[in-house]
Amino acid sequence: MNIGNPDKALRFLLVEDCATDAYLVQTLLKHGLDVPIYVDQVETLAAAIESLAKKQFDLVLLDLTLPDSSGIGTFYSILKHTRNGPVLILSGDEAGEAAVKAIRDGFQDYILKAELSAHTLGPEMRFAIERSERIRAEQQLKVAHEQIRIARKLQKGLYPLSAPTCNGFDIAGSAWTAEHACGDDYDFLPMGSENVGIVVGDVSGHGLGPALKMVEARAALHAFSEYENNLGKLISRVHHVFCGGQHFAERDSF
Repeated sequence: MNIGNPDKALRFLLVEDCATDAYLVQTLLKHGLDVPIYVDQVETLAAAIESLAKKQFDLVLLDLTLPDSSGIGTFYSILKHTRNGPVLILSGDEAGEAAVKAIRDGFQDYILKAELSAHTLGPEMRFAIERSERIRAEQQLKVAHEQIRIARKLQKGLYPLSAPTCNGFDIAGSAWTAEHACGDDYDFLPMGSENVGIVVGDVSGHGLGPALKMVEARAALHAFSEYENNLGKLISRVHHVFCGGQHFAERDSF
């Protein structure tokens, strides 16, 4: 939705039941924007909701007074169906305090019909679209940060708290991730009364997905090592969990 890209056509949904106002808005759009545009015009709230269900629009221009809906409730009804897209309200009179608050809550804006011109409508639409893109990017960044936090917590939980004791050996382990979180792992597996298994693993990629995959692998190793001391058979069982019937050349020992 790059409004500065001359090759990117923009599609608008104009919700306006007044033919004169609809013609004026469409004319001003053609003169106020320097990109190709497509305008779908509907006259009722029901028709607008139906259009939003079928198509993706870059922006909705909304008259609050329609044959089947009136007031700020029209805005809230449209907002539920815009898929987080921007809405620019075309107001016939000054918006009251409640309307202004509602618009702010929806991260939207409004413009008075009496002030409509190619010089006012174009910049208002650019601002609405760019603000919507910024808000969407901020929300995606917030989700990414939360995923990193969860992945980092999972990563930390992968590593053993202490090394096992084994007669004749000093055992220690440590790991430093290059990224915030990844699928790297090292672990110690108790395998019988006299044997200790040392695990070093790496899942391709970084982030929450690889960290979760390593958690699964680690859980499988610990579950099977409780009763399987043969390393070849242990790896074969874990391989079967992740790869199903794919062949793995099992050996009695390594």
